Amino acid sequence: MMLIMFKNSSQKTYCLSSVNFNDFIYSKNIMKIYKIPEPPLLHLYQNGNYDVKIYSDGTKVRTTEDDEFIAQFPENIDCKITNKCDMGCAFCHENSVVDGLHGNINHPILSMLHPGQEIAIGGGNIFEHPDFEEFLIRLKDLGVISNITVNQHHIEIEENLNKVRQWQKEKLVYGVGISYNGSVDYLKKVIKSLYIPENAVIHTIAGIHNLEPLVSKELKVLILGYKSIRRGKDFINCHGATIRKKIAELEAKIPEYLESFKVLSFDNLALEQLNIKKYVSPEDWKAHYMGDDGSFTMYIDLVKEEFAKNSTSVDRYNLNDYKSIEEIFNKIKN
Repeated sequence: MMLIMFKNSSQKTYCLSSVNFNDFIYSKNIMKIYKIPEPPLLHLYQNGNYDVKIYSDGTKVRTTEDDEFIAQFPENIDCKITNKCDMGCAFCHENSVVDGLHGNINHPILSMLHPGQEIAIGGGNIFEHPDFEEFLIRLKDLGVISNITVNQHHIEIEENLNKVRQWQKEKLVYGVGISYNGSVDYLKKVIKSLYIPENAVIHTIAGIHNLEPLVSKELKVLILGYKSIRRGKDFINCHGATIRKKIAELEAKIPEYLESFKVLSFDNLALEQLNIKKYVSPEDWKAHYMGDDGSFTMYIDLVKEEFAKNSTSVDRYNLNDYKSIEEIFNKIKN
């Protein structure tokens, strides 16, 4: 996964990695221009006033002749397909439970997605949804690029791991986000066994996970901000002092961690909680920051058939009141 930014005299061009729906990516191997052969091109499409190229390794290139990028539809959609999960994490911001409901993956809004759009599919436990593979096939037929988020415990189950390998092989899934929960050595074996191991990213949560075991393992790591909603709210109400202390300790280690991982990325909530902006130069921030929530991204909950700016937003809207992906995205932007 590589993040690149360059300009030429006639067009403003940004090239950045978008695998697994990250908002800010820091790589110790930044290139200013391509100096290696381009990977295979997956999609080329127009969105509003700019063009988008997406390559097989997750690299995305935006090009416009204007001074800013104005999207007509979301480049990325964070999509919840089930609330069923057996993990019972005390800090789960989705309130997923063993007998949770599945989402309506046949919702008509999904048939209106555009070729080249990306969808980051999560839950709950996506492996629990009985029609998930059919869902992936329909998305591929639409030209949509599917990425998934799974718990480490679930992907370590051989049956599930074999499914993910096959999905990647059949180009039903590209990026695989793995929620950190267990042995690092075994996790590395799981990643190595994937059909596209370079597209795996380890997901951690500020205030919950200790990143030290992951250091200097040539891993791609995403730090998510702590979400104080649903069970996450109850958990921080009981353990707030500990969580805040861990977040402060993590912030202090950021300068070191920026040089310790193959790729280190943050969602927008983590950027705020960890004060990341003070640790990077204005030039790096401008080059690496992938946009505010709702600018190029949005969230869809197929269980409740709602959409929002992001998964923590209290402003939710009924999917059934809108007739196109452009219409619901316009609601988010405005």
